[in-house]
Amino acid sequence: MEQKTLKEDGKTFVGFRSEVPRGGSWTVYPGLCKGCGFCIEVCPVAVISWSDRLGVYGTPSVEVDAEGCILCHQCERICPDAAIGVESRHGVVANREQQETAKDTGRNQS
Repeated sequence: MEQKTLKEDGKTFVGFRSEVPRGGSWTVYPGLCKGCGFCIEVCPVAVISWSDRLGVYGTPSVEVDAEGCILCHQCERICPDAAIGVESRHGVVANREQQETAKDTGRNQS
């Protein structure tokens, strides 16, 4: 899965974003990650592992195998330093599908 580097503008931390096929994204901010490993421990599908990138204290930060991520947000919730961001777009996707279904139904009634 391709990772995108988020730009640093002096006011934010650099993050590495992975698009999750289930409709969302997973971002780690190595400048905030102290390498505690709590996220690795709580991940129900074991897709978080140690990265080659160093975190804030020179310890390894984490990375995700985005293909297997289920967007449960457990890693984001347990991270004591807000070094992980998980974004789910399930609502947006569902809303778009409902709109398309409504349009199709309207066309069929004409």
